[in-house]
Amino acid sequence: MRAVATMGLLLALAACGGAASSSSQSNGPATVAQDVGDMAFERPSTWQWSALAAPVEAGDGEVLGYLVTPGVDAASLCTPDDADACALTADDIGAGSVAVELTSGSSLTADVWQDEAPADAEATTAGGMPALYRESTEGEDQVLSWTVARTETAGGWYRLDARLRGPGQEALRSQLDSMVESISFEPAPVAPADDRVTLMQVAANALESLREEPGGGRLYECFNEQTGTRPGVVEKLPGQKPLRQPLAVACSLRAEVTRWNQYRVRLRYAWPSLAGRSAGEYLVTQWVAPDGTLGPMHAEGDKP
Repeated sequence: MRAVATMGLLLALAACGGAASSSSQSNGPATVAQDVGDMAFERPSTWQWSALAAPVEAGDGEVLGYLVTPGVDAASLCTPDDADACALTADDIGAGSVAVELTSGSSLTADVWQDEAPADAEATTAGGMPALYRESTEGEDQVLSWTVARTETAGGWYRLDARLRGPGQEALRSQLDSMVESISFEPAPVAPADDRVTLMQVAANALESLREEPGGGRLYECFNEQTGTRPGVVEKLPGQKPLRQPLAVACSLRAEVTRWNQYRVRLRYAWPSLAGRSAGEYLVTQWVAPDGTLGPMHAEGDKP
């Protein structure tokens, strides 16, 4: 078993990227408040949070740090020169212990930012945001994972990957569940207004901002701020090379509130079938923060 990380090391690492403030509960195990970026949670006071001096790119995100029970050497779990070692394995914990790896990332293709949960995950919530929960076993270890969508940042997420080993596995699991249930965000997620007038204004403002971008006037000329479909002609689709010849299209846009507390504006180009060309459509999805700030954009569809 690896050596126990000393309290001095814990404080030094926390100063590099994680701040812990003391708090306690009169009933049950004592807990302390832990802040990591815009996320906070209550962890058992005996569990040590060790932030990496700098995030380490590993897999689909960046490892920020580790939360471990006594007996696990968090400082040796992840190093910049060996990112493959960042993934928790059976060699990283001993009997009666827990190790939790905290990772962050940002991508609209992340599973927690999809409209439907994947088959291997359970849709849930954490901190008022959509989350995905996964559970499996490896030998006698429990391997648990929570991916939580971040507020304010379209595509942003945190993931807590945990490995638990008995004896005392049930008590450790209970503490871990309580910690996840305590997750909160700053600022706290607030559901945006979803009335018709607001949605129309969100769509109109997003369209105006897109038209102000270089070349945006021609790309989005066929759209109207009002609901409905408008005919137009385009010579280029967003994110694509110029077309060989002008294309007659029908353009429509609409805004909607998502379960991630963001707005999503969809701009749709559609064209009919003609001799030698099939009917098709091209969809631009523009994410908009509750304050109206444009977020990431995603474009996909048929090629004329």
